[in-house]
Amino acid sequence: MQRAWWSLLLIFGMPKFTALVYDTDDVVALERTMNCLSLASDILVLLNGSHQLEKVAHRHGARTRNRIPGVTLGAYATEGFYPWTLVMHAGDELTPESLLALHDWRKVKEDNAEIYRLQNSSSHPLVLVNRARVNWIGKDPPIPKDAPTLLPQDKQRAA
Repeated sequence: MQRAWWSLLLIFGMPKFTALVYDTDDVVALERTMNCLSLASDILVLLNGSHQLEKVAHRHGARTRNRIPGVTLGAYATEGFYPWTLVMHAGDELTPESLLALHDWRKVKEDNAEIYRLQNSSSHPLVLVNRARVNWIGKDPPIPKDAPTLLPQDKQRAA
């Protein structure tokens, strides 16, 4: 009985998110990204037809889709299993602070925000998008200038 209660908590107690990984041309870059996605409840990797990349994605439990020329990333975001989608380029890594922020965010029961920025070291932003509130056409979702940055709870209290 206790095991069933724990399973229900895991299923219904925390918000879940899909990690959407794209721009995958490099096995090493994809491997690096996949290694930091342990908190994702679902991972969808968009491929350009490489069997080697497909093997890496499947080894990490990800689903794969071959990209169709002319179809934008926003269209593939609708294939996520969960309303929240973490958009990442292959080679992106979550910083320890971002991992902690995502872990803390998953403890929230409801969140009606549209989008969060996540801190990272790459040149393009990492974003967590609420697909129930934001749809986009193109490569990256639109990021409002006032979009909040997702921080660990201890940093939110200090701010």
